[in-house]
Amino acid sequence: MPVDAILRLRMDALDALQRRSARPRPGRPRVYKCVFLVDCRDCSYVDVARRETVRVTAAYARLTERMYADAVWKNVIVHAPAVLRATWSLVDPLLDPETRELIAFVGPEDVGAAGVPRRARWPD
Repeated sequence: MPVDAILRLRMDALDALQRRSARPRPGRPRVYKCVFLVDCRDCSYVDVARRETVRVTAAYARLTERMYADAVWKNVIVHAPAVLRATWSLVDPLLDPETRELIAFVGPEDVGAAGVPRRARWPD
């Protein structure tokens, strides 16, 4: 899938979330948490390091930062390859604590604790 198509899907999802959260509901506060679940099962270092993967990730990060910073609550990465987790452990201390809170690398058993609702998880 081309990078532009992937970003369009993300924009559509985040736009829908913002429209929904803007609708008034008298007497009931609205709280929305937009959680993106990234399952890297069967991904290898080669998959993660591909130019297309890096381009999509960078473009998604820029899009989120510029247009939807308040809409995204967490990005949860499951089954991340060891090289990706190792790279993250080097970058993580350099980030602002608020930014660090947006990204979680977890095992499949910890997806719920990371904030992913049960209905959004894959079947057991």
